[in-house]
Amino acid sequence: MLLDVDAERLARLMSYLSDDPDNEALRRDAFDLALSCGCLEEAEEQILWASTRHPSSAPWRHCHALLDLARGRWVEAEILLSELIDEGHSVPAIVFNLAVAQFRQDRFDAAIEQTQELLDPAGPLFGDALQLALRCMHRLHLLDDAIKLLTCAESGDVGAGSLGVGSLIALDHGDLGRVERWAGRALAVDSSQHEALVALGSLLVARRQVDGALQYLGLAAQLHPADGRTLSALGMAQLLTENLGEARDTFGHAAHRMPGHIGTWHGLAWACVLQRDLKGARNAFERALALNRGFGESHGGLAVVEALAGERDAAQMSVERALRLDPQCLSARYAEAVLNGDASDPERFARLARRVLGARRDIEGRVLSDVVLVREPGGSSAP
Repeated sequence: MLLDVDAERLARLMSYLSDDPDNEALRRDAFDLALSCGCLEEAEEQILWASTRHPSSAPWRHCHALLDLARGRWVEAEILLSELIDEGHSVPAIVFNLAVAQFRQDRFDAAIEQTQELLDPAGPLFGDALQLALRCMHRLHLLDDAIKLLTCAESGDVGAGSLGVGSLIALDHGDLGRVERWAGRALAVDSSQHEALVALGSLLVARRQVDGALQYLGLAAQLHPADGRTLSALGMAQLLTENLGEARDTFGHAAHRMPGHIGTWHGLAWACVLQRDLKGARNAFERALALNRGFGESHGGLAVVEALAGERDAAQMSVERALRLDPQCLSARYAEAVLNGDASDPERFARLARRVLGARRDIEGRVLSDVVLVREPGGSSAP
């Protein structure tokens, strides 16, 4: 967002340049301010001037690469930055920005390689490089390596970003102690750090601490409304509070942003089931099956829809498929209860739910299954 004071300063610099167009120092100040404010046309004016006056200047070519990064021209930025490094200009800022360009192209291995020489706690870009390396490792599912890297560095000034990314990695790794420690430290420094908000909010969902979960995830969704993972976790929290309409809408937005995430389709499907929208639920479970037909919970969920729709033969076949894949499949046990009439008896069904669930608890999926299994679709929660 362009603040009034920045706009005034930029206008003043541009006015000075109209009187002194060959003042390179002024040009560089104008470029830096315009880039930081998102005024890319004004920034480009300075690049065009430099390209005619100082075409071989390494600092100006680096500026050109920064403009390319700001415009999402990842390949063009990488070419410029690689040329500078090949010419011997391997300063930390150029190396880091090359890693950013590679990360933006999903070339995570290459980006990690670039960051290695920057992971010196005494270096000027240590915190930024660490955060980028952790993001790359997360994308590559190198969770053990990422946790080891941050654990070795966490006694230093690693920054809120690295701690936040680390907390989300720890969540996916099931290391709940580190989730709390790293997310707490990140939010103490930056109360809007996105990954920390999502990690801590998701942890509170798993613990049924819904008010806190909604607080963290609601803020995360407000700040990053297009992030699918945030929306999926928020949908889960809303489902726990029985805000079924909100949960369904949120899961729908999350599925649009993350169409390849099976758990989000499951969340949307169960929100539909609980609203007795069997058509919507069937569509969502079928989307999950299209992604992976070897996941028992998807077959079990479809069995629930078929059982509720009175399609007994189809439901029984789906139950059998689900239990072959996972003998403890929770949704399949639910479908069996519907077929047997147990779901109409809240007390009997609650006993079944407790027996099926046992002591099984984790972050991924089981919370949703628990909520669904102790509630009759379209009815009230079982005691």
